[in-house]
Amino acid sequence: IKYGDDRVEIDIPDGKYLKSAVVYKIFMDSDVFINIPVAKHHNGTIFSGVLKGLMGVSSRDTNRYMHSPDGDYTYDKEEYLAGCIADLNLIRQPDLSVIDADNCALNNGPRGPGDTTQPRRLLAGTDPLAMDVYSASLIGMEPSDILTFQKASEHKLGNSDPASIKVMEIN
Repeated sequence: IKYGDDRVEIDIPDGKYLKSAVVYKIFMDSDVFINIPVAKHHNGTIFSGVLKGLMGVSSRDTNRYMHSPDGDYTYDKEEYLAGCIADLNLIRQPDLSVIDADNCALNNGPRGPGDTTQPRRLLAGTDPLAMDVYSASLIGMEPSDILTFQKASEHKLGNSDPASIKVMEIN
C-alpha cells in the first residue's frame, strides 16, 4: 500500500517528550497494522527494530523534531530520541511484527557500511518491546543498554525482561 500524501496530527497525551506527531492518515485508518523492520544497529538509538521502525509512518518534520527539540538532525541526543520513539509508539502498536534478522548490521547504522552478523532468523510476534529485546540480544547487543527499551518499558509497551520472553522455534 502506498502511503499517499494525506497526513494527520495525532495528540499523544501520555507522551513525555513527544506530545503530538504528524503521521500518514492511512496508518490511522488501516484495520490492521503489520510492522516489518530489519534488526540492525543505529547510531542514534543503538538498535533499530519494531519500536524505531514506527518513525517510518511519521512526517519528516516530526522525525526531525524527534532527533532534537531544536529541530537539528543529530544523533547526539540519544535519551531524547529514545523517549520520542517510545512516545510515538503510544499512538498505535502493531497487530503483528515480523522482524528480518537474517543479515544484521552491527555498527555504522542505519546507513552503513559496517560489520554484519547473520542470525538467519525471521521472527514474528505481537509484543513490540519483547520482539526488539529478543532481536537485539540475538545480534549480540545488551538490551539493558538500549534507552528506547527502557523508555518503552516505562510506557508499558511490552515485556522488556529477556529471561521471561517466550520463544517458539519452528524449523
